[in-house]
Amino acid sequence: MGIERGDEAAELGAEPEEAVFAGEVVVEEAAGESRAAAQIAEIREAGGRFGEIEERWPAVEVSEQVDCSGEEPGSWRGEGGGYLSPSDNATVGEFCARLRGEVQPKVCADVEEAKDFVEGAALVGLEFQVKGEDRVKEKVAARLDAMPDERPEAAAGLVPDALRYTYQFSTRDYVDGYHAVCRNFEDRGFEMDSSWNSWGQEEYKGINTRWRTQEGQLFEVQFHTPESFEAKQATHGAYERLRNPLTSDEQIDELKAFQREISGLVPIPDGVGDVQDYKRRG
Repeated sequence: MGIERGDEAAELGAEPEEAVFAGEVVVEEAAGESRAAAQIAEIREAGGRFGEIEERWPAVEVSEQVDCSGEEPGSWRGEGGGYLSPSDNATVGEFCARLRGEVQPKVCADVEEAKDFVEGAALVGLEFQVKGEDRVKEKVAARLDAMPDERPEAAAGLVPDALRYTYQFSTRDYVDGYHAVCRNFEDRGFEMDSSWNSWGQEEYKGINTRWRTQEGQLFEVQFHTPESFEAKQATHGAYERLRNPLTSDEQIDELKAFQREISGLVPIPDGVGDVQDYKRRG
């Protein structure tokens, strides 16, 4: 004699209606994962077109245009021409060493622990959580150039993505996951500095937030779906070229069109348009 549906549910330790609902959820999750995998494959295929752009527009290295001869020993000169004096360079170098040795392990431990408290959360790209020292110095040099009276240690502390993390949620869990992580961070004593919802933009999809530890250290947290993270990775080369001041206007147009094409393949999570931007006052 075959097992009746109600008997099967009882064997699973649930009421028949609960078991049916649980089964429907499993089927829905499997279908969602299948759709996401297909979408990611399509994004990767479209992202391969960046190779054609690279062939058509050979990269112009900014570093080739910078003459570093005659620089003072111990100073720093970036690819874009940014400059730090020997004392400023030493100060920023010390900041980066402290960031790697003292700050990052503490922040990362909290970020990873928060993941375990939020259902459906995954952390991706942890290998990139500490910004490269030269990139930090680029940002500090640009800030000191604009604000020469600012102290280099203060400028380094204001680099918002010296530490950066990325949470990933399924399209279905994305909005709830974003709010859950924010609540968890606040319970840990982190203060949100800002949040930008870019899901309405054409060239990038995601939510980028900045947080401040109780000691005052800024760090960045991005929120993505598997598809939007794949799109971000696929368009990173275009992003880097758009940062290059030597990139021509014609190439900029093509790079932005490429970004729009890739981002247009990313499914939009339900309710994400209701996530408001935020900027801390003061």
